[in-house]
Amino acid sequence: MGNARDRYIIHYETKHLSNTDLVRFFYELKGRGNNPGIINKTNSQFLAKSLVEIPANSIELWRYFLEKWSCKYRLIKKVSKSDANNRLFIFNSSRLSGSRKVRFFYKLKGRGNKKGILDKLDAEFVAKSVILVSMKNYFALIKFLREWDCDFDIKEVRC
Repeated sequence: MGNARDRYIIHYETKHLSNTDLVRFFYELKGRGNNPGIINKTNSQFLAKSLVEIPANSIELWRYFLEKWSCKYRLIKKVSKSDANNRLFIFNSSRLSGSRKVRFFYKLKGRGNKKGILDKLDAEFVAKSVILVSMKNYFALIKFLREWDCDFDIKEVRC
């Protein structure tokens, strides 16, 4: 399913897990004590809650791990800029505090009948601090995040 340089991003769900199982899941995911988790074992990278970047040669191990925990997941292929049809933004809003952070999320997601920038750009809020947006609309999202002084990382993907 590709070579070691090919990368995928896995978006998984854990909302079905009990609190006890959630703790066990994260111990297996990230490791505990001297026992490394699947992230270290597969040379993967934790991007955000429910989002991990993995090498293509470890897909089967990740599928087994997620199916063992009955987690729904989707694979997103990381590609070069020329092959991408979407961009994945991982942003940090920690510089914002109090009411400014609340206003930021209202502008991002909308409030009441008023639409946020995600609706206007037809973008998807994938996970906490993670947005998937099409190539044609990503400049507007860059502008928005810069206006709010949010740091961000961009990954080119094909969905």
